[in-house]
Amino acid sequence: MSTTTPRPAAEQTPMWLDHFVAYLPMIEANLDGTVTAEDIVEGIARGTYQMWTADSAIAVSQLFRHPQIKECQILLAAGDDKQLPHLVEHVAKWAATEGCSRVSVKHHMAGWKPTTIFSKEL
Repeated sequence: MSTTTPRPAAEQTPMWLDHFVAYLPMIEANLDGTVTAEDIVEGIARGTYQMWTADSAIAVSQLFRHPQIKECQILLAAGDDKQLPHLVEHVAKWAATEGCSRVSVKHHMAGWKPTTIFSKEL
């Protein structure tokens, strides 16, 4: 596992795109048809999406303002099952500093509609 703390792409160097490409097989295997890898790249570049990585895992998040709360939704979580919980916890800590009171994780499986696999009140 990487010894560096994951950071959202906006805080990373412009080399984030090379980093993204390294995770492309994991990303493409977990897309559900609602977004493409290109959509994710554009969202990260605009600052709409945040990219989080560990050695063998990646997550992509987006902040939402609902009428009553602010939520961080992890739109894509892929990779090593042992690294993903650690990565998601880093996202949750960051989301709390952004004023979010909830984090939810969406999971996509081929042939199934996306579903929330878990959410956490912060």
